[in-house]
Amino acid sequence: MAVSDEQKTHVRSLLIEGRKIEAIKYVSDNFGLGLKESKELVDLIDQDIAEHEYIKTGMRMAKKVGRNAGKLVGGIFAFIGLIFLVIVTFVFISNQELANNGVVVTATVVDDPYQPTFEYVFEGDTLYYYSSTSSDPPSYHLGEQVEMFVNPVNPYDTLVNTFMDRWFLIVLLGGMGAVFFGIGLVSFLAFRKG
Repeated sequence: MAVSDEQKTHVRSLLIEGRKIEAIKYVSDNFGLGLKESKELVDLIDQDIAEHEYIKTGMRMAKKVGRNAGKLVGGIFAFIGLIFLVIVTFVFISNQELANNGVVVTATVVDDPYQPTFEYVFEGDTLYYYSSTSSDPPSYHLGEQVEMFVNPVNPYDTLVNTFMDRWFLIVLLGGMGAVFFGIGLVSFLAFRKG
Protein backbone atom coordinates (compact mmCIF):
# COMPACT_ATOMS: atom_id res chain seq x y z
CA MET A 1 0.00 0.00 0.00
CA ALA A 2 1.41 3.35 -1.04
CA VAL A 3 1.14 6.22 1.39
CA SER A 4 1.23 9.66 -0.14
CA ASP A 5 3.32 12.50 1.23
CA GLU A 6 0.09 14.39 1.80
CA GLN A 7 -1.26 11.58 4.04
CA LYS A 8 2.00 11.41 6.04
CA THR A 9 1.97 15.18 6.46
CA HIS A 10 -1.66 15.12 7.61
CA VAL A 11 -1.00 12.47 10.30
CA ARG A 12 2.09 14.35 11.41
CA SER A 13 0.23 17.67 11.64
CA LEU A 14 -2.55 16.06 13.71
CA LEU A 15 0.08 14.77 16.14
CA ILE A 16 1.86 18.12 16.30
CA GLU A 17 -1.47 19.74 17.19
CA GLY A 18 -2.01 17.21 19.99
CA ARG A 19 -4.87 15.42 18.19
CA LYS A 20 -3.58 11.87 18.51
CA ILE A 21 -7.01 10.19 18.61
CA GLU A 22 -7.96 11.88 15.33
CA ALA A 23 -4.65 10.73 13.83
CA ILE A 24 -5.38 7.11 14.83
CA LYS A 25 -8.91 7.34 13.36
CA TYR A 26 -7.52 8.87 10.16
CA VAL A 27 -4.97 6.06 9.76
CA SER A 28 -7.61 3.41 10.51
CA ASP A 29 -10.11 4.88 8.00
CA ASN A 30 -7.63 5.58 5.19
CA PHE A 31 -5.24 2.62 5.43
CA GLY A 32 -7.66 -0.19 6.29
CA LEU A 33 -5.91 -1.00 9.58
CA GLY A 34 -7.49 -2.00 12.87
CA LEU A 35 -7.35 0.36 15.84
CA LYS A 36 -4.43 -1.46 17.47
CA GLU A 37 -2.31 -1.41 14.31
CA SER A 38 -3.29 2.22 13.65
CA LYS A 39 -2.24 3.24 17.17
CA GLU A 40 1.10 1.42 16.81
CA LEU A 41 1.77 3.19 13.50
CA VAL A 42 0.79 6.59 14.94
CA ASP A 43 3.02 5.96 17.98
CA LEU A 44 5.95 5.28 15.63
CA ILE A 45 5.31 8.51 13.75
CA ASP A 46 4.93 10.37 17.06
CA GLN A 47 8.36 9.18 18.20
CA ASP A 48 9.98 10.85 15.18
CA ILE A 49 8.56 14.27 16.05
CA ALA A 50 10.94 16.48 18.03
CA GLU A 51 9.61 18.02 21.25
CA HIS A 52 10.02 21.59 19.98
CA GLU A 53 7.76 20.88 16.95
CA TYR A 54 4.64 20.28 19.03
CA ILE A 55 2.11 23.02 19.43
CA LYS A 56 2.00 23.53 23.19
CA THR A 57 -1.49 22.32 23.98
CA GLY A 58 -2.67 22.23 27.58
CA MET A 59 -2.74 18.43 27.66
CA ARG A 60 0.78 18.03 26.27
CA MET A 61 2.14 20.72 28.60
CA ALA A 62 0.42 19.12 31.60
CA LYS A 63 1.88 15.76 30.60
CA LYS A 64 5.37 17.22 30.28
CA VAL A 65 5.08 19.15 33.57
CA GLY A 66 3.75 16.02 35.31
CA ARG A 67 6.61 13.92 33.94
CA ASN A 68 9.19 16.51 35.03
CA ALA A 69 7.59 16.82 38.48
CA GLY A 70 7.58 13.03 38.82
CA LYS A 71 11.25 12.85 37.91
CA LEU A 72 12.05 15.67 40.35
CA VAL A 73 10.15 14.05 43.24
CA GLY A 74 11.74 10.70 42.41
CA GLY A 75 15.18 12.32 42.36
CA ILE A 76 14.56 14.04 45.71
CA PHE A 77 13.38 10.79 47.34
CA ALA A 78 16.40 8.90 45.94
CA PHE A 79 18.75 11.66 47.18
CA ILE A 80 17.24 11.61 50.70
CA GLY A 81 17.49 7.82 50.74
CA LEU A 82 21.10 8.04 49.64
CA ILE A 83 21.88 10.50 52.46
CA PHE A 84 20.34 8.10 55.00
CA LEU A 85 22.37 5.22 53.57
CA VAL A 86 25.60 7.25 53.72
CA ILE A 87 24.90 8.18 57.37
CA VAL A 88 24.13 4.54 58.20
CA THR A 89 27.36 3.42 56.53
CA PHE A 90 29.35 5.96 58.54
CA VAL A 91 27.68 4.96 61.84
CA PHE A 92 28.14 1.26 61.08
CA ILE A 93 31.84 1.66 60.25
CA SER A 94 32.43 3.81 63.35
CA ASN A 95 30.63 1.32 65.61
CA GLN A 96 32.46 -1.65 64.12
CA GLU A 97 35.81 0.09 64.45
CA LEU A 98 35.12 0.88 68.11
CA ALA A 99 33.86 -2.67 68.77
CA ASN A 100 36.95 -4.18 67.09
CA ASN A 101 39.58 -1.83 68.57
CA GLY A 102 37.96 -0.71 71.82
CA VAL A 103 38.74 -1.91 75.30
CA VAL A 104 35.87 -3.84 76.84
CA VAL A 105 34.80 -2.55 80.27
CA THR A 106 31.81 -3.11 82.52
CA ALA A 107 29.60 -0.05 82.99
CA THR A 108 26.94 0.41 85.65
CA VAL A 109 23.72 2.42 85.33
CA VAL A 110 23.98 5.01 88.13
CA ASP A 111 21.24 7.53 87.27
CA ASP A 112 17.92 7.89 85.42
CA PRO A 113 17.20 4.53 83.75
CA TYR A 114 14.92 6.35 81.24
CA GLN A 115 17.95 8.22 79.86
CA PRO A 116 20.75 6.45 81.64
CA THR A 117 24.05 7.64 82.97
CA PHE A 118 26.70 4.93 82.91
CA GLU A 119 29.70 4.85 85.23
CA TYR A 120 32.81 2.97 84.09
CA VAL A 121 36.43 2.70 85.12
CA PHE A 122 39.17 3.05 82.51
CA GLU A 123 42.86 2.96 83.41
CA GLY A 124 42.05 3.73 87.04
CA ASP A 125 39.83 6.75 86.28
CA THR A 126 36.08 6.71 86.99
CA LEU A 127 34.28 8.17 83.96
CA TYR A 128 30.65 8.75 83.02
CA TYR A 129 28.75 8.30 79.80
CA TYR A 130 25.45 10.15 79.47
CA SER A 131 23.20 8.37 76.98
CA SER A 132 21.67 10.55 74.30
CA THR A 133 18.75 8.16 73.85
CA SER A 134 15.83 7.68 76.18
CA SER A 135 13.03 5.14 76.39
CA ASP A 136 9.79 4.66 78.24
CA PRO A 137 9.60 2.08 79.71
CA PRO A 138 13.28 2.30 80.58
CA SER A 139 15.73 -0.01 78.83
CA TYR A 140 17.81 -0.34 82.00
CA HIS A 141 17.37 -0.33 85.76
CA LEU A 142 19.58 1.30 88.39
CA GLY A 143 22.62 -0.80 89.19
CA GLU A 144 22.40 -2.82 85.97
CA GLN A 145 25.76 -3.67 84.48
CA VAL A 146 26.41 -3.68 80.75
CA GLU A 147 29.37 -4.28 78.49
CA MET A 148 30.86 -1.14 76.95
CA PHE A 149 33.57 -0.56 74.36
CA VAL A 150 35.95 2.31 75.15
CA ASN A 151 38.28 3.95 72.65
CA PRO A 152 41.78 3.59 74.15
CA VAL A 153 42.88 6.91 72.59
CA ASN A 154 39.82 8.84 73.77
CA PRO A 155 38.16 7.16 76.77
CA TYR A 156 35.07 9.38 76.39
CA ASP A 157 34.38 7.76 73.00
CA THR A 158 32.26 4.77 74.03
CA LEU A 159 29.70 2.32 72.71
CA VAL A 160 27.32 0.38 74.94
CA ASN A 161 27.12 -3.19 73.64
CA THR A 162 23.32 -3.55 73.44
CA PHE A 163 21.00 -3.79 70.45
CA MET A 164 19.51 -0.32 71.08
CA ASP A 165 22.87 1.44 71.25
CA ARG A 166 24.66 -0.56 68.56
CA TRP A 167 22.07 -1.46 65.95
CA PHE A 168 18.78 0.42 66.40
CA LEU A 169 19.86 3.59 64.58
CA ILE A 170 21.48 1.55 61.82
CA VAL A 171 18.37 -0.58 61.30
CA LEU A 172 16.00 2.39 61.47
CA LEU A 173 17.90 4.75 59.16
CA GLY A 174 19.01 1.91 56.90
CA GLY A 175 15.42 0.77 56.41
CA MET A 176 14.21 4.33 55.81
CA GLY A 177 17.08 4.98 53.43
CA ALA A 178 16.40 1.81 51.44
CA VAL A 179 12.67 2.62 51.19
CA PHE A 180 13.25 6.26 50.17
CA PHE A 181 15.96 5.31 47.68
CA GLY A 182 13.84 2.50 46.20
CA ILE A 183 10.70 4.63 45.84
CA GLY A 184 12.72 7.49 44.40
CA LEU A 185 14.56 5.33 41.89
CA VAL A 186 11.40 3.56 40.70
CA SER A 187 9.54 6.88 40.44
CA PHE A 188 12.40 8.58 38.59
CA LEU A 189 12.73 5.72 36.10
CA ALA A 190 8.95 5.42 35.59
CA PHE A 191 8.53 9.11 34.80
CA ARG A 192 11.68 9.22 32.70
CA LYS A 193 10.17 6.68 30.31
CA GLY A 194 6.78 8.40 30.32
